[in-house]
Amino acid sequence: MLLRLQDALVESTSATRDTTKAGGYVVMLTPDDPMVWLNYAVPVSEEAAHGVEAMIAVFQAADRTPRLEFFPDVWPGVAEVLDAQGFVCEKRMPIMVLEARDWVGLKTEIDVRDVDAQTFGPMNAVLAEAFGMPPAEPADPQADPAFERIASGATLAAAALVDGVVVGGGFAVGTTEVREIAGIGTAAAFRRRGIASAVIAHLLDRFFKDGGDLAWLTPGDDGAKSVYSRLGFEPIGEQVCYALPSGREL
Repeated sequence: MLLRLQDALVESTSATRDTTKAGGYVVMLTPDDPMVWLNYAVPVSEEAAHGVEAMIAVFQAADRTPRLEFFPDVWPGVAEVLDAQGFVCEKRMPIMVLEARDWVGLKTEIDVRDVDAQTFGPMNAVLAEAFGMPPAEPADPQADPAFERIASGATLAAAALVDGVVVGGGFAVGTTEVREIAGIGTAAAFRRRGIASAVIAHLLDRFFKDGGDLAWLTPGDDGAKSVYSRLGFEPIGEQVCYALPSGREL
């Protein structure tokens, strides 16, 4: 199942990145944006145990920090190779999954809607605040590639409103069969009111109604893990994030 998650992740992420295969890895870089979590690699073949230098070279040629996200249960031994090359494990996150057949839904009075041109900007502002990021400059949604993917259905996005004001939101990214629930955030003044659960439930309802089969996510802490467990998600493994500290030379 983990390999299925990875395949869907690579397929969907590659659609919006400059993608290069090197040394048994797929390196996916975001043009004109060096933000670390928008530029990363995933091992995709047994060659990865011996191809780290080739993967690093792709990052360095693009002036990006070498970084990886992967499932160690799928690629045993890769973590040890990265450790030996000077990489640092920045994060370990449990992977939780939910299959369509196990989704029972969630009753809520919270107003959650599919994101449209009117809610796209306000939702992005709320999520920027929730994740401690600088607020994005207001832009025409119709000219934004991210909104284009939402409008086409490639990305599912939902916004929660209270008294007509957007207070939370999030996404379901991946393929028509497998999607990751990601970027779920709530404005500080509206936390602990079930906003995040309502947003996730809305995304799951739409995804599974449209024929989706498998949803997954990575809880940020034990509190989030407890919320996701109540929605029916179950742990099946972990995802690790590795990065090469600056200054490391080939």
